[in-house]
Amino acid sequence: MREKTVSERGIEIEPRLLYQLVLVVAVVLNPAMAADLKDRSDLWGADLAGIDASGAHLNQSKLSGLDLAGIDLSYSYLRSAWLTEAVLTGSNLTGADMTSAYLTGSDISGSDLDKARLTRTVLEKANLTNARAREADFTCAVLTDAVLTQADLSDSRLYGAELYGADLSRIFLPRGNFLGAHMAFANLSQAYLRSSRFTRAELYMTVMREADLEEADFTRAFLMRADLQNASLDGADLSYADLTEADLSGCSLVGAKLPYAVFNRVTAREADLSGARLQYANLVGCNLSGAIMPRMVIQGPALLREVDLTSAILKNSRMELVLLDNVSLKGADLREADLTMVMMRGVDLSGANLERIVYDDFTLHSISVSILDGARFSSDLQQDLQDLKR
Repeated sequence: MREKTVSERGIEIEPRLLYQLVLVVAVVLNPAMAADLKDRSDLWGADLAGIDASGAHLNQSKLSGLDLAGIDLSYSYLRSAWLTEAVLTGSNLTGADMTSAYLTGSDISGSDLDKARLTRTVLEKANLTNARAREADFTCAVLTDAVLTQADLSDSRLYGAELYGADLSRIFLPRGNFLGAHMAFANLSQAYLRSSRFTRAELYMTVMREADLEEADFTRAFLMRADLQNASLDGADLSYADLTEADLSGCSLVGAKLPYAVFNRVTAREADLSGARLQYANLVGCNLSGAIMPRMVIQGPALLREVDLTSAILKNSRMELVLLDNVSLKGADLREADLTMVMMRGVDLSGANLERIVYDDFTLHSISVSILDGARFSSDLQQDLQDLKR
């Protein structure tokens, strides 16, 4: 005999039907119950709008193409999940584990990814515009051609990440870790990257115009043909960095460290290198015309060959054990510079100001065989040059 339940109005309802009715009401109130949210789920085409999936286990699940905009996926597990071309705009992915997930072409703009784990995650051509991913881990992530414009990735880790052609313009990423990252052809113009680490990073033809890179570490970085026009690199460490054919015009390098840096065919017109240190650096075929270089130290053995220093300001600078070969110092300001053991061959000092320079006999002889038309000297240097002619 079937059990029956009687409502207040006396309507008899079987327990099985009552359970189904309760389940339907629950699904209406919480759509998450309608979807089978578990590892290895195939949710292609499912309607997950408005669900609360925080802490859900969706490892290796198929969610490609789904509209997950605004969904709470905080602290969820999406390891190796498929989210290709998924819409995650404004979603909460705080602390989510997306290790090795596939998000190619996905839209994650405006989402919260703070402390998310994206190790080896594929984000090729993904849109992370205005996303927030502070302290997130993008180690070895693939972000080729991804868009991260104006995103906040403060203190994030991008060690070994693939960022070929990625757009990081106006990104906010102080103290970021780009150790060994591949960033050729990326756009970092106007990015805020203070105190970030680019050690051994590949930055071939990367655009960093007007970027804030103060105190950044570029030790042994590859910056060939990089565009750093008007960027701020004050206090940056570029030891052993390769800057071949880079454009540093208008760049500020105040107090920058450049020992053993490669400066072949660099353009740095009107750049500010005040107090910069270029120990053992080689500058070949460079254009430093109008550069501001007071108190700069070039300590050798160092080579400056076919370098244009026309109208450069080298006041109080120091050159020691340096070979100047076919260098133009026309109209340069060398007042009170320390020129010790400086060898000059084919150097043009016409119109230069050499007042109160410090020099030894070796440097004196080099100056005497240089072009000196219209150059200005202190009386002691003028007398020493005249004595050499006798």
